[in-house]
Amino acid sequence: MDLDTEITLKADGSGTMSQKADLPPSVATMAKELSRGPEGTRFVVTEQANEQWKAAADQTGIRVLSYKATPGDDGSLKLAYELEFARLQDLASSVWAWPLQLRVSKEADGTSLEFTDPLRFAISNARGETRVLFNPPERGGPGWDRYVAFLDVVHRASPGMRIRTVVHFPAPVRAVEGAPLSDDKLTCVYETTIGEKGKGLEEWLAGKSVKVALAPDTLAVEPFSPPTTAAVSPKAPEPAPEENKALEFRVSNISVSTSRSLDYRDPNAQPQRNESLQINLELFGPPDVTFARSSQQEVELFQAIDAAGNDLRQQDARLYVSLGARPPRGREQQQASIGQLTVRLKIPPEGVDRLARLDGQAILPQVAKLGESTVKPIRDNLNTAIPFAGGKITFTKIEERKVSYTIEFIDETADRQLREQIDVSIMTGEGQRIQTGGRSTSGRENSIDVSLNFDKPLPEDCYAVITWPEEIRKVVIPFLFENLPIP
Repeated sequence: MDLDTEITLKADGSGTMSQKADLPPSVATMAKELSRGPEGTRFVVTEQANEQWKAAADQTGIRVLSYKATPGDDGSLKLAYELEFARLQDLASSVWAWPLQLRVSKEADGTSLEFTDPLRFAISNARGETRVLFNPPERGGPGWDRYVAFLDVVHRASPGMRIRTVVHFPAPVRAVEGAPLSDDKLTCVYETTIGEKGKGLEEWLAGKSVKVALAPDTLAVEPFSPPTTAAVSPKAPEPAPEENKALEFRVSNISVSTSRSLDYRDPNAQPQRNESLQINLELFGPPDVTFARSSQQEVELFQAIDAAGNDLRQQDARLYVSLGARPPRGREQQQASIGQLTVRLKIPPEGVDRLARLDGQAILPQVAKLGESTVKPIRDNLNTAIPFAGGKITFTKIEERKVSYTIEFIDETADRQLREQIDVSIMTGEGQRIQTGGRSTSGRENSIDVSLNFDKPLPEDCYAVITWPEEIRKVVIPFLFENLPIP
């Protein structure tokens, strides 16, 4: 991963900034997802320029001169853009430069300008050392896990991460701490490279900001601070995940696949050959165990070593447990299949036919407590709001073979796990669940309209049982397999 930033300052505090970034596939994918925030600019990672940038130039003091994004066939993304700003304060408070954490302070003998490593700030932000007030989500709130996951992908980007920030000044500066200064004292260049697999990461994270001492008349800029706080409001620490010994992974199958392809649309195309080793793990546990179907899971592969000692782990591979699998017929119900994990590895060298060790763990959000509410009967409770944790549900209509209701959330960013796991069951007066013949939904920013259709007429005394995940607890499920044969 490469990130190059260049800022040229004028004496009146205006100037230009350009940035080039080379993002590997995993980083580009997550960054583009996060850039779809309310303003579309939480992270400026988009494949097309935003027309709102031009419209808002007078208000923000920033004018985008050029913006180019070049996606790669493998999902990578190259970015290059240039902008100009009327005041350095405008740049510092914008989404374009918030990771630089620009700061200007008055000193006894002049002015000082500070900036930090933009990637280091982003990662330390995820670690809880600082936080951004105006764009990233609140710590622990909706969207926070996706934000942290993005920063974790950046942290793991290999081989190496190169960060370079160059600042040009309108007049010679007095001194610079934390970066070299050119011979003419007009330019300071901060540059660092994180080694293979994060080598030197801790030392880099402990680094300090670059501080430039300026003469009093070098920049016509009033003092300002970056839009962050130095600390996060104290919260009760999240309990550490506990191992659930009732859950275990088992190997269901191992396969080796080879594909050859040639793109005839390209006259210069060369034959492509792709090979992969795939190990499918099945998660077993009590059939009444429920997990939140959300992004709040962490899967790590510690080791994947073949019999010859080769590390078969794939770079930037993202592991995810697919939850909600139904148990096959005839299987003992004390241990049901409740999830799948696919591990894709490199093909071992020829002659190596065994995997010596496959070691890892999954941390999953288990529903520890379900909330429940009964609406009985539905016909007598139409247009009555029924509260639940995170919102309310209102039954709006009941017809001969159809029930309609609306789910409203506290805010438009209500956690995905809550949206996906609110269950509404329609029951007969005797308490038997009525099977639906299908459902239709339509969503708005903070609500969902749902219609349940039934094959038979509904009884007059039918009622509804609503359940939702009220308490989520993270559990850790380790897995370790040795001496696995490779087909």
